[in-house]
Amino acid sequence: MTALEPFDTGATTESARIADLVIHLLLHFEKKCDPNLHVWLGERYTLTLQNTAYVLEAIQQLNLQGIINPLVEHATEWLLEMPGRHEFSAEESNALRPHPARIKTLALLGKVDADLLSDFAKLSDLLDPRTGWISAPPIDLHPVLVTLIWSETTLYLEKLGFVDAGLRLKQEKAFSVIASAFEAWVEKSLPLLQSGNLPVSEVGRNRPGEIVSFGDASYALYLLLRSGQLRLDSPQADAARQILSEFIRKRSSKRRYNFLHCSIHLQTYFGQNSETRDVLDGFVGELFENYRNNNYQDESIPFHALALRLFAMHEGELLHQTILSKLWQHNRETVEDHRHSQEQRLREELMRVIRQSIEVDLTTFQKITGTRARGEVYRLKFDLMTKAKDELDVPVHSRELRLVVKKGSPQMLERSIERYHKLHDSLKHLFASHTGVQKHDEGIAYLLMHDLVAMRPLSEVLVDLDHRTHSDRLLSIKTVAQTVASSLNALHRQSAAPSAVGQLYWTYLTPISDSIRQICHPLAFPEIKPWLDKPFNVNGHSYEKLDFYVKQLKRFEQRLQFSKAGYVHGDCHSRNIMLGDDLLSAVFVDIDTLSSSDDYMVDYGLLLEDVMIYQSLPRGDKVRQLDWNIIRTNAADTAALESHIAYPPFPYKSESAMLFQKYMLGHLEQYAVSTKDRNWKSRLWLAIARGLLLLASRQLDSTAIEPQRRNSSRPEQEIKLIQVACAEAVRLLHELIVHLDRQSNVSLPDLPFPNPDY
Repeated sequence: MTALEPFDTGATTESARIADLVIHLLLHFEKKCDPNLHVWLGERYTLTLQNTAYVLEAIQQLNLQGIINPLVEHATEWLLEMPGRHEFSAEESNALRPHPARIKTLALLGKVDADLLSDFAKLSDLLDPRTGWISAPPIDLHPVLVTLIWSETTLYLEKLGFVDAGLRLKQEKAFSVIASAFEAWVEKSLPLLQSGNLPVSEVGRNRPGEIVSFGDASYALYLLLRSGQLRLDSPQADAARQILSEFIRKRSSKRRYNFLHCSIHLQTYFGQNSETRDVLDGFVGELFENYRNNNYQDESIPFHALALRLFAMHEGELLHQTILSKLWQHNRETVEDHRHSQEQRLREELMRVIRQSIEVDLTTFQKITGTRARGEVYRLKFDLMTKAKDELDVPVHSRELRLVVKKGSPQMLERSIERYHKLHDSLKHLFASHTGVQKHDEGIAYLLMHDLVAMRPLSEVLVDLDHRTHSDRLLSIKTVAQTVASSLNALHRQSAAPSAVGQLYWTYLTPISDSIRQICHPLAFPEIKPWLDKPFNVNGHSYEKLDFYVKQLKRFEQRLQFSKAGYVHGDCHSRNIMLGDDLLSAVFVDIDTLSSSDDYMVDYGLLLEDVMIYQSLPRGDKVRQLDWNIIRTNAADTAALESHIAYPPFPYKSESAMLFQKYMLGHLEQYAVSTKDRNWKSRLWLAIARGLLLLASRQLDSTAIEPQRRNSSRPEQEIKLIQVACAEAVRLLHELIVHLDRQSNVSLPDLPFPNPDY
């Protein structure tokens, strides 16, 4: 076991000192995380599960997921997919999947699918309808604690809309017996408190259906207050507060976990009580000093996770902002040097990759697609000759040769290769080949993608076709649309299954709401919020506020629900689709976003948003047809009753894009009819609006801990991009809501992006 490294801090304020300790503990979690499974190992699988659940809950409490975001993602995936690719015996799997800590943590994180609900149902079946307690749990936990965890899980599932009538009856029964057991505990403990004989361990004997430990009692108090079963100003709640406060005040060196649990629960509801606040201040101060004196070096992962939760709740938003300030300051000190050296370093790295085969002169490199988290795909152009071959397996000879590489960490690229090899044989031809990895210095590796050398991104093909004659363009676009649609159909037909309950929220409503919230965050684009909070006037047409349409979507949940979920690419923009020179073959570049259980319409929504909107906008140093000055808006802080914006129709001066949209909708309709998808067109409008709002939120810094604008030299242009994306989303959502309202009897337009110029 790796001990916690010694901690010290030179900070002068309490919040800064605790922020330093929190960062120190998060780094400890990162070091302790198993590099293969991406979880926190215990002596047996149940302890591994509990360690991982504790860490994820602590990070959720801190609201600092972005600091160690890859760890959070992989650990969450491990909990959700269990056993997944991991080897468990049947006995281990039966104990682990319905483990209450696993289900509660995933419900807290909002990661609920049909399998998890099935696992929770198995645990729920163990609840004795006579006693209200879970009897004979599949793991080594006391029935009282298992029932408390189960009850908390129902509160999270209730918030997500997964509590039906049968589960609600069990929930009511459980809370009823918890309330009775808690009342009995208070009645036993209060005389001991008043006589000065309160013990430092249990009150009573550990009998079935009785609460005896202070930790379980504080847990029950927290649940009864949260569920509304107990009022905060009730005599019973105040008596419990006094008992638990005295227990913490009389603390000993033993049962430290109970002190942490009690402190967390008291801080939640009684942190403003002066008596309790004094007790908690003393305990938190002692906890910090013990860390500073290295008294907790050999403590377990759950202990440190509970300490993090207590620090986060005790210090509140001040701790959060202090940590952000420290990390932001560190970033500002290094970003300038990185900015000047990054391009040169990347050029040198790519030169070394090519020189393994031949001597070359790298002329240009172009990023095709990808992110740091999933890997970045670059197309390289260089002089002389390479060993790469074209689609006919003939060596390529040219003055200017090409090579396509994917850059990332060795672990990330190995995972991509693993995903590729696990693909069904019928799907492998749809993706770029993923073979061996070439490792380089500083933890960077490259994956050479030889089969993409003679191919071009769809975005580049469409630009080229705009310079052809009309007749040539018409024929070629038909071929392109047919090729792309065939690839998408082949992917989407794979393993389609009935969709999970509430999947409309996960796929559409939650990403839409999250994007709006992130854009308007105080560290992102707060100046946009007043603009979004008004009705819109887009090119002379009046619309309601964006939030109005988002709320209206919930009214039509049944009419927007998709019946089947299947394979979806997940990042299907026009740079992620490569076409052969004859336009008859297409492959997807990235495999990392591939999902096996989602609505196929999200791929079409993202693709059309990208081709029709994003490819028309200027970005970076690339010269596009549309000038930012053509987009006119009123200021967000004006006294105008509407937020005005005016711009030319999309796509901007691109007949290719317009024809591509037309033919793709034809192929999409054919596919929808073949799969009996009756509401496909409504979901297409919704999927494009989702893609537009995700495009707006991608103007934020992807490496920031919370929503934050980038250090950009063109903030006005980023704001205009967000405004255009939101305006187009409002237009599409307006058309959708009017169509869904049966009283209006209005059909959706033929195309989501009609352009009178074509």
